[in-house]
Amino acid sequence: MELCFFYEIVVMKVNTIKQAVCELLIAHQSAALSAFETQCVLPHPCTDAEAIGLINQFWRDLLGRQPRDTMEARSYLLDECCPEEWLSLFERGVLPEVLQ
Repeated sequence: MELCFFYEIVVMKVNTIKQAVCELLIAHQSAALSAFETQCVLPHPCTDAEAIGLINQFWRDLLGRQPRDTMEARSYLLDECCPEEWLSLFERGVLPEVLQ
């Protein structure tokens, strides 16, 4: 019984949006994974809207420091959309830039 309770607490602490981004980075063996995991810190509890805003801030900062033009990729980082749409936009417009 205690193990199930512990498992439930651990699972609940992982933000599903951040986890989905980590899984995409892992699938593509991206070097950005370590920075994302350690530098993109989300409060707990964190709503989807808060998570999207903080994750967007991380990627805008990271992409903005690149020596190449990343404005198009950053335009895919919308703050006001549902998690499913956000993940689709991230995968289509941001991830390719991150993988370069």
